[in-house]
Amino acid sequence: MYTSRHNIEEGIVEIKDIIKKKLIAIIILGVIMGVAFGTMLWSINSPKYIVEISINPKIELKGNVHGRIIEFKGSDELGDEILRDLSLKGEGIEDGVILVVESMKDLNLLEQNNELTINITGGSESRNEELILNLKGRLDDFLLREGIETTYKINRL
Repeated sequence: MYTSRHNIEEGIVEIKDIIKKKLIAIIILGVIMGVAFGTMLWSINSPKYIVEISINPKIELKGNVHGRIIEFKGSDELGDEILRDLSLKGEGIEDGVILVVESMKDLNLLEQNNELTINITGGSESRNEELILNLKGRLDDFLLREGIETTYKINRL
């Protein structure tokens, strides 16, 4: 009888050890997943790029590591007017720039005497080069299509 009780107690101890090991593994996995998820959220919501578009006023677009706009603002009331009807959050940076320039055109802010300036801050060298090339192509197409003779320059700061 002592042997049966002893075997049962050993079995219970073994089950407790197995449960404890599995619980520790689950906790470690949960911590790893929490860190990974937190890092993903941080990268999505942290500005990596700042693109400033200006004639007068200035418009600032902040993009995350994935090239998506997470924040945007105008420097004054006219800047707010340019952005009023635009839904830029989540848009690609290039698309956002074109939408802002279209809004500037609709408000008659693009004229032959005004030079459009776009300043890009942050991001990697290769991504910035790609962004600049894409913006030049899209701006050239837009200005030609709309018959606008405004000049522009894109600076990497």
